Amino acid sequence: MKSFFLVLLIVCVIGLAGFGYYDMKVRNKALSAVSKQTNEEVSKIAEALGKVEGDVTKVSGNFEKFLRLEEEEAQKRIAAAEAQKKLPFIEIKVDEKYQITRTVLPDEESLKLTWNIYRDGKKVQGRNAANESAFTYFANRPGIYTVYVTGSIDGTYRVVSNVVFYEVEEK
Repeated sequence: MKSFFLVLLIVCVIGLAGFGYYDMKVRNKALSAVSKQTNEEVSKIAEALGKVEGDVTKVSGNFEKFLRLEEEEAQKRIAAAEAQKKLPFIEIKVDEKYQITRTVLPDEESLKLTWNIYRDGKKVQGRNAANESAFTYFANRPGIYTVYVTGSIDGTYRVVSNVVFYEVEEK
């Protein structure tokens, strides 16, 4: 009987050892699968980070380009403002009979002054303002009129007066 229990004990020990071996084999397979899945996820994350890094580089480059363009635009605006400070200024007025008058500048011959008349937002006349300090627009029909004077400065026509508005009402 002792031998029976001894054999049974040996079988149980071998069985448990086999079960432990089998259990270890299952655990190793599970760990291997998890490791493989983790490696794939890590690879995907690394790939995504690489794309993000590339996108960040593109955005950064575009932002720097945008800042350069903004700086260039700001420099142009500053230059235009400085040029505007040097422009001559003509004051224009409109009386109750719609006669438009302007101040005369000392050396206005070189400016190639032009009257600009708009009715309801559409240009109705561009007229030489040289040697003419007052005039009345010949076709004052009902509407809202806008008038200003431009002058040629450095080959470009620029506004050199205030802008006045007047309204001709229906009779």
